[in-house]
Amino acid sequence: MKNITIVGVLEERSNGFIVKTELGTEFKLYAIRPMEAVAPDFDIGKYAAFVGKKVRASGMCDGNEIYSATVEEI
Repeated sequence: MKNITIVGVLEERSNGFIVKTELGTEFKLYAIRPMEAVAPDFDIGKYAAFVGKKVRASGMCDGNEIYSATVEEI
């Protein structure tokens, strides 16, 4: 995994929150790390305030998933 920062619009889907970049790439957000012993959707409600807004998301990336994601409106 590597640390990344992306910019895009945050959307809510039935299976969680994603950030869609201008190029159309989608990254699913997780508030936890993959090795943590809690449900994968733990604490994702903190992203709800950013739905429909342009954001900068940072965290540890594994493919198209960002773990320990932090989000800020830009």
